[in-house]
Amino acid sequence: MDMQLLERKFGLMGARVKIGLQARLSRRDARFTVDVVSDRKGEYFDIRLLENQQVELNVLDVRPEMRHLLLMAPGGKFLCGHDERHLFVAAVPGSNASNVNTALVALKPAAVRREEARKRIRTKDRFRRRNDAFIRQGE
Repeated sequence: MDMQLLERKFGLMGARVKIGLQARLSRRDARFTVDVVSDRKGEYFDIRLLENQQVELNVLDVRPEMRHLLLMAPGGKFLCGHDERHLFVAAVPGSNASNVNTALVALKPAAVRREEARKRIRTKDRFRRRNDAFIRQGE
């Protein structure tokens, strides 16, 4: 794994990433962790790897205009991004996500996807904060 390439890809989306090695991780079966933490410079992605394990991390897609990227790791894919105020990381369900857009679709509840199809929401409007099919929680 090329650490500098990983840092450049996160930089394209406007985020910092720190990658470190540890003797143990919080979950006994984990080979790596991805978290969002803060320091005096602000939030950043913290990736921790077991020091005795070879872990391959690959960025499948970066969307600088959305401030999102899709990270592939052993055991799954993770959507890393920035919402209105904060960084976030989300495990993407299933194995079909190949880019940021398909990862966002995979994270939507099935009821929302059905309603978008039923109401024929245009593709470009499906990632808006609200459309005729849904209003985001808290709004």
